[in-house]
Amino acid sequence: MHTTREKTKKILYDKLTTAQRVISEIMTSCLLTSDDKIALLLSNIQVRLHGIEDTEDETLLELQDIYVNLIIGVMSQDMLESSDEIGLLHAAISKRIENFDLYFEQLEKGTFKGPF
Repeated sequence: MHTTREKTKKILYDKLTTAQRVISEIMTSCLLTSDDKIALLLSNIQVRLHGIEDTEDETLLELQDIYVNLIIGVMSQDMLESSDEIGLLHAAISKRIENFDLYFEQLEKGTFKGPF
């Protein structure tokens, strides 16, 4: 049995890795490069989210959750603007994954100082 902390940690880790995968998939499908602006990525995500009517579609719900709670959160924590490069957003998410234990501990204690 897992503690609440372990469950929360796993959920956040899964969201980070899923966000990284989703960003890569959208970049590939839309022929975006890491030099393109975050605004392009966000608009492509919004197009996918626009008009979600099937509340049973887990992929769309997951994308909405990642977009609202994670990508926007990372941008806010790292003071990224939509005019910045997608590569910066991707790097910020990758840093969190690579240093996940430290990142999670700082979030938990409220000592997180961005950019991380």
